[in-house]
Amino acid sequence: MRGQSLNFDNLGETLGASRNAAKLGTQQFLTPREIAEALATPLPPWRGAILDLACGHGDLAAGACNASTETVLGCDIDPTASALPKGFTRDPYWKKQEIEESTVIADLQQLAGLLREVNFSCDLLVGNPPFSLKWKEGDSTLVFFKLMLSLTTSKGEGIMICNQATAARLISDLPEARRIWLWVMLPNFFPGTVQDMQIAVLYYANDHRPSTAAPCTKFLNIPSAHPAAIRAALMPFQRDRSYIRGGTIHSHLSARDPLPRWRTVADEWRRRKQAEIDGHAGWNIRLRPDGKLTAWLTPFQAISGKVPKQLVAELEALNDEHHHLLSELVAYFVIPDVPDAPTLNPLKYKANLARLRALEN
Repeated sequence: MRGQSLNFDNLGETLGASRNAAKLGTQQFLTPREIAEALATPLPPWRGAILDLACGHGDLAAGACNASTETVLGCDIDPTASALPKGFTRDPYWKKQEIEESTVIADLQQLAGLLREVNFSCDLLVGNPPFSLKWKEGDSTLVFFKLMLSLTTSKGEGIMICNQATAARLISDLPEARRIWLWVMLPNFFPGTVQDMQIAVLYYANDHRPSTAAPCTKFLNIPSAHPAAIRAALMPFQRDRSYIRGGTIHSHLSARDPLPRWRTVADEWRRRKQAEIDGHAGWNIRLRPDGKLTAWLTPFQAISGKVPKQLVAELEALNDEHHHLLSELVAYFVIPDVPDAPTLNPLKYKANLARLRALEN
């Protein structure tokens, strides 16, 4: 699969293994907080918003937080997951300020498609994806890495923890690997796992540009997984970030606030799951007892890239109008909520019109 791009319209098939996570095992290796803090040393000073797509109990994102952090977002299929650990507080020398935390308990295969549909992105991503799960488009490590890149802003950065052997085999030769500016190799630090497994920590910047004068990626082998040893080895990359050849986010003035769109997607996810439980999908047009129409879009549909703006305007214009004004040239039938389906399907309009007339009679 080297050199291929993710097909987000078929992401449900790509990440299909996550539906069987409870049966197959989530391959959840939690990063100890002290190590997460040490690994965050080379991350940018400005970390206003952090996203972890496999957040677990939140320790990796918590380790990445600093005084600038205002928002932490997380997703995980585990119902006990949280973007930040319960009762999380930062060290006393940091400014006293609350962090906005938002966690979605969701199947990443479906949530990723929704995020893309509303053009969601975040300035800083952290990730410790499932190890060695075989998804339809490849190993889980490879798919997750490409997903992280696609959800990072143009000048954003990220860090991913994975199996070194897998990363060397599947990621090192990818065109996207040129965005990795620092590749760290460490002894295994996950309790209860194979001790001779080597860990890779990949630091990437979306605007990192190759140069003929110097290698694209700096490789660093740290012989000890003790937090103090990791921090000492990574400290030079905190002091000198010139290894990144490209733009980065330096302050809130150039940062993007991902929280509004994240909440919109989260609400849409919950709405669709509730519709599955209720056994019916929503409609964008309903006939009231007074013979007039109630028309609306969910906040997600209003900003969805799949819904033409002209249809949005025409739908809004129908609100509170008599249903005889409906034209067969306009379609507003909402099909069942499935990940890869368009939000509005013009082919279903006549069925919708027939139902409205039947209700009138």
